[in-house]
Amino acid sequence: MSDGITFAFYKAKGGWQNAVVRLGTQSRYSHCEAIFVHAEIGDTVMCHSSSSMDGGARSKVITLRDDFWDLVHLPRCFFDEAHAHAFLERTKGTYYDYPGILLSHIFSLNRHSETRWFCSEFCAELIKVPNPHTYSPQAFYDLVCYLRDRFERHDAHIKCQGG
Repeated sequence: MSDGITFAFYKAKGGWQNAVVRLGTQSRYSHCEAIFVHAEIGDTVMCHSSSSMDGGARSKVITLRDDFWDLVHLPRCFFDEAHAHAFLERTKGTYYDYPGILLSHIFSLNRHSETRWFCSEFCAELIKVPNPHTYSPQAFYDLVCYLRDRFERHDAHIKCQGG
């Protein structure tokens, strides 16, 4: 059983795709990854996301460098491992959702594909966030920091579902 889930947020310069995402979503971050363990900077871990660079949904081994990534860990009560693994299996090889990121974030029309994913939408779905397509990498970072901080401040009083 996992001890939770870590999200890695890409802060390095990257390529033109990263610049477009940052500009279009007014984010510090241009990409995010999900890691099904408590990961730390310097670890080499299996990451899960949907990446424009890799063509869509995939799992990939990445070394978490301090100059590339910011990490946020959520405790196990936020992570339904069965749901996450079923989602990975269902989405494996699906295409990156260019229209969704364009129509949900650049033009704010709240449109997205039901069969394609962009990174923050993919990561938000892993923890069952409603309307995952509405989250940019920055908005998703803000959400998971809020959840983490709320849990840490009130962990004696918060009863996570199933936990």
